[in-house]
Amino acid sequence: MELSQSLQISTEAISIKLQENGFDIIFCAADGVVASTELDVDLKSIFSEIRGIAPEGMTFSAGSGANLRESYIALTSAKSNGKNCMHDYSSLDDAIKESEIVQDY
Repeated sequence: MELSQSLQISTEAISIKLQENGFDIIFCAADGVVASTELDVDLKSIFSEIRGIAPEGMTFSAGSGANLRESYIALTSAKSNGKNCMHDYSSLDDAIKESEIVQDY
């Protein structure tokens, strides 16, 4: 199976997995899926399931936030910190606030 076909199949499977967990799919193409939900979900558990969908040798990164901007920032952070991980914007924001508090002393 070609890499592009393998990516397409896994991206569609991720989209289905997210829908099964109450997400609305905003975008699904190539190597990315953008989804949103108003539900309180266990993102770590869902991300773990998604990682299991990945073809051998492929990694997935994820970002979550209260809106598209926050999610994109978290995704960029995850991709720039070793990939194959999920970052949550609120955790990044908390770390920045703690850093600012330390710098103020």
